[in-house]
Amino acid sequence: MSATPASAAGAAASAPSQVEGTASSTRVVAIDLARWIAIVGMMSAHLLGSVAASWTGGTDAQAHVAYVVIAGANGNASSLFAVLAGASLVLATRSLLARGARGAALRSVLGRAIVVGAVGVVLASTAPPVYVVLNFLAFAMVVAAPLLLAPSWVVGTVAVALWLGGSQLALAVREWRFGEGIYRVSDSLDGSPWAALVDLVATGEYPAVTWVPMLAVGILVARAVLAARSTARARVLGLGLLGVGAVVATAAILVSQRVMDAEADAWAAEQGFTELLPWLLRFGTGTPPDASWWWQATAIPHTGTIGDVARGVGVGVAVIGALVALLPPGARMPRVLAPVRAAGAAPFTIYTLHVCALLVASAIWAIDGPGEVIVAAGSEVELPPWYVAGLVILALHVLGSLALGALLARADAKGPLERIASAVARSFATPTR
Repeated sequence: MSATPASAAGAAASAPSQVEGTASSTRVVAIDLARWIAIVGMMSAHLLGSVAASWTGGTDAQAHVAYVVIAGANGNASSLFAVLAGASLVLATRSLLARGARGAALRSVLGRAIVVGAVGVVLASTAPPVYVVLNFLAFAMVVAAPLLLAPSWVVGTVAVALWLGGSQLALAVREWRFGEGIYRVSDSLDGSPWAALVDLVATGEYPAVTWVPMLAVGILVARAVLAARSTARARVLGLGLLGVGAVVATAAILVSQRVMDAEADAWAAEQGFTELLPWLLRFGTGTPPDASWWWQATAIPHTGTIGDVARGVGVGVAVIGALVALLPPGARMPRVLAPVRAAGAAPFTIYTLHVCALLVASAIWAIDGPGEVIVAAGSEVELPPWYVAGLVILALHVLGSLALGALLARADAKGPLERIASAVARSFATPTR
């Protein structure tokens, strides 16, 4: 992974077409397919979470399937998305960097991030039933953009430093802002215009201190893929990425399980969180409960710990590697994958439509009234209707993404929001004198 930005861009410029019968002559199809997988994973996490929580080990097939899918998608989908965001920065700026237009490349990233962030802020302001990732992604893109100009060893050093220390930094900022403990009973920045920035950096659900190292890994992966000058080399690289990613993710999961088995119960009893422990061990909200060494070793999704980042990055690298091995740059893509490729090339549009659909469904549910209430894990759980959560609505969202992908593939066009973001990025790269 020692390719420079310029050499990587040069490799991309000479890559042959991967899509039969289209004008997308320099797309890395494996990255597009990985984006679609990441979007479907986030859809699964959003639409199956409440159903999975209702499974108590009984015979409810839908709840059992949802439980299994959530176990694989929760945390991993968003981490894959973050790694792909870093790879996308390389792909979006490769022609500018190949010409030596370093300032223009950075300005183009800023322009693209402004569009992504603006849509994210609008979606978040509507209070959807899920955490919106776009505003955090936009900020991480801007922070990570200078890494596009740095040699790979610098990018790797930044990634490792934030991987090992990012969570501790986020915890320190969280304690300064909200006080010690996991309950945020007060906010020293309440009403301050700086609160949103601090959330983006450290105290939000997807803080930059966690996401920037993931984007950095994506930058390294994209450079390596673009530097593989032949199909054979790309396949070997893909298999190597698959192996390394799988080993890292598996090691993170195994270490996490051993540490939780040994330390979690005693910590919960000492802190008085025994009843809350099952929830704490399932997912987080950006940071771990405290700075204990064993929490850093856990791979609990959305905690930003050393184990969480290792698991998420490992899964992301493994998925990208597998797809690069199957469809390396220069290989022809089967026509049947054209809708998937086009959908993966429009993640901004599809994610936004998905969140909007969730908003509409939640509004209808609020009008219809409460749903069925069951008892799961000793507490009452309200089951949402089928159009809000479940396998049926998940299938409809996935099919909707493929339908849009089919339309875009037929027209050989970008997604609407991607088109806007690209236009703004070009205007920032070449400002009017």
